[in-house]
Amino acid sequence: MAALDFHGQTVWVTGAGKGIGYATALAFVEAGANVTGFDLAFDGESYPFATETLDVADADQVREACSRLLANTERLDVLVNAAGILRMGRYRPAERGRLAADLRGQRRRRV
Repeated sequence: MAALDFHGQTVWVTGAGKGIGYATALAFVEAGANVTGFDLAFDGESYPFATETLDVADADQVREACSRLLANTERLDVLVNAAGILRMGRYRPAERGRLAADLRGQRRRRV
């Protein structure tokens, strides 16, 4: 990504504490972007970009961070959603109703 020029652009990367999110944030820093990384935790090392500790699954935390950060910047140019988890072990298929709820964001109620 170093061949790309992101000087003066604002980039946010979720999952930036480690792994793919960290590598992505670092690549944008090297390309000249003003990067803010978001994650549940940062391991205490210094990062070459601004960090925000939050849970992207918590709408209130996300709303507060976005409001605060957007008040201090002209615009957001790039958003990379790299937050996620990898579970190792036996795979257990999701129930049909649960999968539908996860995909559509709603749950059926039985009466």
